Amino acid sequence: MVLAVDLGQSGTRVRWVDGHFESSRAKRAMESPVEVLRDVFDELADVYDVRSDLVALSLTGVYGQVPDPQPYGLLAAEYFGAKDVAVIDDGLAGLIGALGTQDGVALSVGSGVVAVAGRQGKFSHSDGLGYVFGDIGGGFWLGKHALEKALATRQGREDDAELLRFLQDEIHQFDQLESLTGPEAHWLCIITAKRLLEAAENHVSESCRVLWRLNHF
Repeated sequence: MVLAVDLGQSGTRVRWVDGHFESSRAKRAMESPVEVLRDVFDELADVYDVRSDLVALSLTGVYGQVPDPQPYGLLAAEYFGAKDVAVIDDGLAGLIGALGTQDGVALSVGSGVVAVAGRQGKFSHSDGLGYVFGDIGGGFWLGKHALEKALATRQGREDDAELLRFLQDEIHQFDQLESLTGPEAHWLCIITAKRLLEAAENHVSESCRVLWRLNHF
């Protein structure tokens, strides 16, 4: 049996032959995938007793460079009794899942963004550079720009009172942050993206509509 794990920036999904499990535990900035997976597997163990010879891991945040698989193999053996582990970048996993062995391009837009192309066994990718240098149009990017606009309005540097009112819950969460550059700040940007899209669909402010159009360009 194969146990498949998809670790992303907004949550984690686990599937096996006769079941599945979803966790809100996500990989955030500056976290190791190994420590996040351990948290997810602890959650899973509280609900299911799953054993698997092979564990396949699709990981965000490796930027196309597959890490040393040994720590992941030890983790899979500890929790599932696995004898083998497969580790793959989530962008490449998305391409294979969508197209199999066919030539083509898969565009993944979630908390981050990456486009992966495959042709005759050769692969290349665009973006997927993380929240500092890339991921333009992804969830983090959208939420960050929305919060920037709302916070600047509160300080008197911008003028979008509609957006500020609409994001009042997110602004409250911002005010509770212990660090403005830590993983919680990163996560706040991601979850704010959902509210931004709601605002755009409900024509709350012109800023939301502009960001929505940029995201769909």
